[in-house]
Amino acid sequence: MHLPATEGSRQQSITIIRTKGTMSEEVREGFIRQRRNLMVMSGVVFFAQYVGLEFKEISFLGNQATITDSSHVMVFLWGLLFYWL
Repeated sequence: MHLPATEGSRQQSITIIRTKGTMSEEVREGFIRQRRNLMVMSGVVFFAQYVGLEFKEISFLGNQATITDSSHVMVFLWGLLFYWL
């Protein structure tokens, strides 16, 4: 849609682009998924930082690992957060 606009003695053409409904369903779902991941990760990092959470041990698929420096876990969580930004 073109609308005429006047600026002083000149006339300009303003183009209005309607974007509603142009995003495909697949793109929309991906956007929602990324937004959800960002919100969850932000909450996890905020909570861990706020309460001073320290990780001592991690268990994954029945294997356990002892964490000697828990500050590295916080760096990892911040890295995940920036990945989703």
